[in-house]
Amino acid sequence: MRDIGYSAGGQVVLAATDVGLFRSIEGGLGSAWQLKDVQLDHDPQEFWSLGRVGGQVWVATSIDLPNQVGSVVGRVWRSTDDGASWAQITNFTPVADVTDVRRMTVAVSPSDSANPNSARVYLLAENRDETAQKDVFRSDDGGQSWSALGVNSTGVPVNRNDDQSNLDVMHDQAFYNQMIAVDPQNHDRVLVGGNLCLVRSLDGGSTWAIMAHWLPGTVTVNGAPAAMPPDTYVHADYHAAAISYATTSLVFYAGTDGGMFRSTDVFTAAPGDAHFEDRMNRGIVTHLIYSVASANERADTAACHVPAATLDVVYGGFQDDGTRLRVLPADGDPTVFNQIVGGDGFGVGMGCASAGGQVGSLLINTFPSELARSLDGGGTFSLAMTGIGFALDPGFTFFMKVAQDVTDTNGKTFLTPLTQAGAQIGHVFRTTDGAASWTSINGTIHCADSPGCFTTASAVPSPLRNVAAHPKSAGRYAVVSTSRAYVTADAGLNWDETVRVYPDSVSGACAQPSSIAFDPNDPAGNTVWVASKATRTSNSCTGGGQPISAAVGHLFKSTNAQALLSSRWTAVHGSGATALPNVPINVVKVDPGDSQTIYVGTEIGLYRSIDGGASWARYGTGLPLVSVTDLSVALDGSLVRISTFGRGFWEIYAKPGGSPAGVLGNGDFNFDQVIDGIDLVREAALLLTTNADADYNAVGNLAGTTNAIDETDLTALVAKLGGRP
Repeated sequence: MRDIGYSAGGQVVLAATDVGLFRSIEGGLGSAWQLKDVQLDHDPQEFWSLGRVGGQVWVATSIDLPNQVGSVVGRVWRSTDDGASWAQITNFTPVADVTDVRRMTVAVSPSDSANPNSARVYLLAENRDETAQKDVFRSDDGGQSWSALGVNSTGVPVNRNDDQSNLDVMHDQAFYNQMIAVDPQNHDRVLVGGNLCLVRSLDGGSTWAIMAHWLPGTVTVNGAPAAMPPDTYVHADYHAAAISYATTSLVFYAGTDGGMFRSTDVFTAAPGDAHFEDRMNRGIVTHLIYSVASANERADTAACHVPAATLDVVYGGFQDDGTRLRVLPADGDPTVFNQIVGGDGFGVGMGCASAGGQVGSLLINTFPSELARSLDGGGTFSLAMTGIGFALDPGFTFFMKVAQDVTDTNGKTFLTPLTQAGAQIGHVFRTTDGAASWTSINGTIHCADSPGCFTTASAVPSPLRNVAAHPKSAGRYAVVSTSRAYVTADAGLNWDETVRVYPDSVSGACAQPSSIAFDPNDPAGNTVWVASKATRTSNSCTGGGQPISAAVGHLFKSTNAQALLSSRWTAVHGSGATALPNVPINVVKVDPGDSQTIYVGTEIGLYRSIDGGASWARYGTGLPLVSVTDLSVALDGSLVRISTFGRGFWEIYAKPGGSPAGVLGNGDFNFDQVIDGIDLVREAALLLTTNADADYNAVGNLAGTTNAIDETDLTALVAKLGGRP
């Protein structure tokens, strides 16, 4: 889901998604959503943004599929009948710009909604090659024609600096950070956010000023220090915006990689002197997290100790908020996650730095196409790329994955899947010395039927996505490429290729795997699970094609993964009311102690099966509909921790009494920003529950040091009655 909007009466709802534009005429309720075929040639479109101009007039943007750099263009669409039909708009000035755009974001002017055919509309666009900001386009006829404003590298802000010397605020991340907003009461007042800065126009896009900066204290002009005021700080990478007059005065909200930021003078302050604050983030967990690792994933050994005090240590990589470690001091404070590395954090691993050491003394993390390690529990990190002797393809190693081999009693064995730049072939690297050095373990690839695969080859013939180690059988590893799985039973000396991951072995379609996991009860490593986060399937395995049907789904199992051409995949999503939703799956894990218990982290939450995949249900209460990016399952299956993209870390215990408490709740069960009788009734109903109970809800855990709701929590809630949460 990219964007959503509704008609004046609320009955028509439009949803922009990566598989097309959907329309409901029932207020979004029920199952009568219709996928709109907007293109006369029936080419599939990935919709990004939409806006209701006024009346029944809408403007929307899409890009062509398949989604391949340089081969697609962005498109602008207009509807005059509340989205029932659409016409492509190609009236651009300059004319050539219509073929040099890709992702675009729409911003409409609510003050013009009464006259949609003369309404002001803006488009923020990246260029076709995804290398820069193309421009901001303006329409004064409700989206029927568009003119470029020169808001790109050719324009200059009135208060330029060395970080933002021109008006290309999105730079080469235009595919990722796009934000544009219009003052609802004045269509000449516009804001555009990119990766580092926010710029403002008060005259409909003619002139612009920098109003916010990620690092205002370090700003220079022509090399000389020229710090912006500290209140102009807003975290990098803008994604969303809202402007409200609910309190009669204007309030601007920006959603970035660092949470929400608010300003009341962004349109009235002098250039470069707006005031922003982020207090509303307190109590709202919005971290974007890619990975999670816990100390309790491995057994306590003489060479790598896992004392009880370390079982609740949690480690994860954050989008633009560093790699963070939860360290429990003597008195216990599980709400603190120390940022031990800055920037982007992706894959993580946890082990022991020396013989007889404690788990967590060795920490591994990844940056874009780089690995690093710490030998002092996160005190210092150093680059850990020794042995990797080729350039990496950032398209596949930007989000570098790491898997730990818990069968290594020394706590020093880890794996990472790499893709070589240029050749786009896959290599599996392993370290057995805590990332002091890495060695390719590709060995010999035994082919099934993939093009370009030769049994004498020592590289996978396509890019690699993810890797896993068997939790009980040493030397058994598995990786997934863009179409297949590869399994080794001898620590990489030989790899067996499977047929394409797809339940139909003859059509040639594939599901583009995202994650792989072993069945712990199959010591031979023939039984593996593979998840897919694709939304479309095609024979090319690179994107595009038809939406993945419910019959195919996103989770697959093979019981003969080492059978080469005879290997087969079965869709495992259940049926009926207990079926797994047909949504992308980021990660699959199997309980190390119970092969019938499978967890999948989907785009809408965590799902669990306790019968080997025959039936599924959302696991645990209180977890939002959020993308689950990674899973950590305790060695004894008693604890599951997850990382989410937008709502932080979550954990659920199977043991009674509760673990050390996470972030305390605020008592606002219905999220209406008032503590009232409804919240009191809910609290009373949950008395004496812990996080081992199915109906436990952390919102009611206001006090104490364990995940439990008791008399102290009820007392704390009563004290807040009538007030803000």
